Amino acid sequence: MSQLSKINSEHLDRLDHLRFFACIWILLLHMGNEKGHMVSDNNSILSAIQIIIREGHLGTSVFFVLGAFILTVLSRGGERPIVYHKFIINRSLRIVPLYILCSSIAFSIEPYVGISSLITNILSFKTLGHWYVLLTLAYYLITPFLLFILYNKGKKIIGYFLLLSIIGKVAAYYAFHAYGKTYNLYWTTNIDLFWSLDLWLLGMLFGKLYVENKFKLLDNQWIANILFIITSIIYILYIYIDINFRNSIYMVTFFQIQGVILGILIISYIHSSVLKNKHINNFISSFSKLILGIYLIHLFLIKLPVFLPHDNTYNILINTFLILLPISSIFAYCAYKCIEEPCLAMKVKYYKD
Repeated sequence: MSQLSKINSEHLDRLDHLRFFACIWILLLHMGNEKGHMVSDNNSILSAIQIIIREGHLGTSVFFVLGAFILTVLSRGGERPIVYHKFIINRSLRIVPLYILCSSIAFSIEPYVGISSLITNILSFKTLGHWYVLLTLAYYLITPFLLFILYNKGKKIIGYFLLLSIIGKVAAYYAFHAYGKTYNLYWTTNIDLFWSLDLWLLGMLFGKLYVENKFKLLDNQWIANILFIITSIIYILYIYIDINFRNSIYMVTFFQIQGVILGILIISYIHSSVLKNKHINNFISSFSKLILGIYLIHLFLIKLPVFLPHDNTYNILINTFLILLPISSIFAYCAYKCIEEPCLAMKVKYYKD
């Protein structure tokens, strides 16, 4: 069985696991941010959990790296020619209809919002989840070109792009300080198309390496397990850097290092035996088709007055797992059957071969 066939079956299911955990992480973050400021817990374990919850925005980084990785592998590292307009139609069918539905629902529960305002905000992406949706669509627009360049120019082209990104971030950092402005390097670059493109490019790089079968050593599951555990610990520790050096010049390489860690984590996980259980796999695989719906829908459901008082870490966990996640899943399932499934049935083959 070739590497490509593996990614289409067993390995693709494993990637759904990571998307699932990233989605949960984001829900925990938004629950904490929406319902108030989390108080400090005396318990060291709860304090550590609280720190991880606060850094849930890193879950979107997982989505970016995974998305680029999958598209690169399915295209055999750019070897399979892509019919551009069919590719864009397929990607749009996956995101845009559900985005419009969820945005319409969110605005319908806001007072004094007219139809013209609703349409304007949706078209300008000034509504729920706008930055993630906008960046994802933007990356879809340029991915066929990036794959073509990657295939024809080789992996070194990724290095040139990343170097250009670092130079741009350094220039931006000193430019802001030269004018006496406070510059939060992380948040400015996280929502900018050019800067967070680092994560997408590194996802493509690891996808290309996977296609070229550069990770044969990880066919040994013990090695894959150990590497996954070590990489997971490193990623958690990396949260400390994000918290303590967010406005520092050291953040110019934050996305590159984060992308490398996530790339190694992805590769090691799909080869490992961690959570390699048939029942767990079937549950998460079934759940994975709802992840986009849950991400978009929870952003307005979180405003409902049905949650416990937000005064400790326990309540954040209860609110997320026992209230927000179940309700969001029900809504997402209905949206999937009514919107996503019919739209996905309209998808066409976008490879020339």
